[in-house]
Amino acid sequence: MAEASDDNVAMESPTPSSAKEGLSLRTSPSASEAQDTEPRLSFGFSHQVSFQDEVPDEVQQLDVAEVHRAARRSFLGERAAATYEALHTAGHAQVEELSQRRWWALRGFLPAAEVSGMEQDDRGFQDLIQHHIPNRVAEEDQPEHMRPPNLRAVWHALLEEVAREKAQRLRWLRQSWRPKLRLSPESAELIAAKAAEVNKQAALFQGDGMSNVAGSCVSLVLTPLGKELRVKNSFKDAIGIPFFGLWYLLLGLVFIHAPPVHEEADMAARFFLAFVSLIPLFMHSQGLPCPRKDQAAYEVQQKMGQWVYLTRHCLTLQFWHQVFSLLCAWAPSLAAVTNGLSVCMGALGAFVTIQYFALVVPAEGFKEECKQWAEKGVNFREVQHVLHVPALFIGLADLCLRSTSTLRETLSFPGDMAFGMFYSTFYIVVFFFNYKLTGRWPYLFMEHEFGSDVKKWSVFILKQIIVITLIIVANWGVFFLKTLIA
Repeated sequence: MAEASDDNVAMESPTPSSAKEGLSLRTSPSASEAQDTEPRLSFGFSHQVSFQDEVPDEVQQLDVAEVHRAARRSFLGERAAATYEALHTAGHAQVEELSQRRWWALRGFLPAAEVSGMEQDDRGFQDLIQHHIPNRVAEEDQPEHMRPPNLRAVWHALLEEVAREKAQRLRWLRQSWRPKLRLSPESAELIAAKAAEVNKQAALFQGDGMSNVAGSCVSLVLTPLGKELRVKNSFKDAIGIPFFGLWYLLLGLVFIHAPPVHEEADMAARFFLAFVSLIPLFMHSQGLPCPRKDQAAYEVQQKMGQWVYLTRHCLTLQFWHQVFSLLCAWAPSLAAVTNGLSVCMGALGAFVTIQYFALVVPAEGFKEECKQWAEKGVNFREVQHVLHVPALFIGLADLCLRSTSTLRETLSFPGDMAFGMFYSTFYIVVFFFNYKLTGRWPYLFMEHEFGSDVKKWSVFILKQIIVITLIIVANWGVFFLKTLIA
């Protein structure tokens, strides 16, 4: 390349590489040259350029700007060259005066308008840049801001927003103009029945926390109130059940006055009775459904839990009676107490079974409660039967399995009668005390039939004492029958 003089510059013959483009002069600076050196361009002069495509020996005179334009199109491409021309004619005569954003345009990073439009309006592309990317670069000429903007991404985001809004409007129109479904009465009743079944299942697993499994109840999920009552009752059971073991021994010391005896019992039978007596007690403690807040039992159990019921007393005393009878093989001193209380424990179990079927089952309150639980899917009546029936048979089996000679030495008819009268009175005091605390009677038939009538209560208490006395006499009859057979 030859340098230009003040007047004209004679150009040398082009090299083979430049002959393809029709130019013998490299006129466009590279990026480093544009930053480091000053271009020696003058708009008042011209260069002599030699073309070898058509007329190899002919020398033509071209304008400097036209030479530069041709060189830029050759080296940069049509798009970048047009972009540079649009920016160059906007008032930036020198390359080093271009900002970083305009240098991007020079390298072809920004989209350029059509060349014809640029020739008519030089400021069109500059306005386009200012309109679309006004805040793309916070500070010019800083390396962290040199990533070229992506106008296509902005355009796609705009299209997605418009499409999303359109979809929402269409969805709203479909829902607004959807015709109402008309059902026949039969279909409406069928749907209502299915909805009731769904609500029933929801209440079963979330409302009361119980589920019917093979005629029994298994605790699942409790409501906050039911969970609170269950925790309270479990805490009272954790204290009450061990305490009743001591209570059993205390009753034996008070009512049984017999010398120590040695008993040789069948260990397998004793273990079986102890296990069988544990099942009703466990079900009564952990298997019963927690009463709902709208039921009377919920208020009855607030202070004393399930210890307000005679059934709990009977099941717990029978369990400890069988446990201590099993331990007689290792603690012979317990034999006198367990044999002496065998008639009393049998009478107490029989009393619970008989009075359950005589007083509780026929009562309207119990029937209504069973109906409410049946709507929840719980076989409450069957569960109550399982809790109350075994006590009678456990007492009879215990009395029959004991040694006749040992029973002769330990049984006392006056002591057993005293026990029956005492425990009847003791339990009446217990549920009267609970009524004082909660304002509710333990059984619904007491509220419906007795209320606050003193005469009715007196007759009822007298009947209970007579019944327990008759049951004790009946157990003594079983003992005499056993001695006759032996």
